[in-house]
Amino acid sequence: MNKTYGSEWIRSMVSIVISPPTSLAIIRTRRPWVGVFLVVAGASILLALPSRDSVLAATSTALEGVDEQAAAAAPIFYYATLALSPVFLVAEWLVAAVVIWLLVLAFGGTGRFAQAFSLAAHLGVINVLAQVTGVLVLATTGGPQSPCAPSCTALGPNLLLSTESAALNAMYENITPFTVWQMALLCLGAVAVFGLSRTQAAWLASIFWTAGTAFMVATASLGAVATPLE
Repeated sequence: MNKTYGSEWIRSMVSIVISPPTSLAIIRTRRPWVGVFLVVAGASILLALPSRDSVLAATSTALEGVDEQAAAAAPIFYYATLALSPVFLVAEWLVAAVVIWLLVLAFGGTGRFAQAFSLAAHLGVINVLAQVTGVLVLATTGGPQSPCAPSCTALGPNLLLSTESAALNAMYENITPFTVWQMALLCLGAVAVFGLSRTQAAWLASIFWTAGTAFMVATASLGAVATPLE
């Protein structure tokens, strides 16, 4: 990594928050992602640690009387998941980049897959800010704790609206100021990096958000159906 590249990925990562056009210009020409990955992955692990004890306690309590061996192995599963989280992060970015790139091509845009992957990586910076907010919310309210805290801490409609529906909860989790921020950045990126019109960019972001939300809702619904059968 040369000095120019080293300074550019830092500038692009910071600028995606404070000056998106600057970041998007770097993404278009340099397509940085390795440094962003190291920062986002490291920050995500560190932000998960403060809720470790409460998450482990909640998991063990939920499994008591159901699967004693699993309850005893909860710490192992927790640390294994934490250790593998960087792999899951890259997989998530790859899926997002494929969807973005296919939509760009469908709308007649120009660009490379590497640009879509770099853009997906930079959108992950906003997820870190959402996690920071989740940690602050948990510290302020003292809960609720769950195995996915702080990443699934209520920051959207589910902060005020309670529902027993797993599907609705999943949808609410994807309606937050941070997802709106991400979709706004995706719109800007579709225009600046891939040459789409603003209207096309808005449609791209809408389809991307809808597809992601539909996947979350479907996964939550299947989990809710499968749980009583276990």
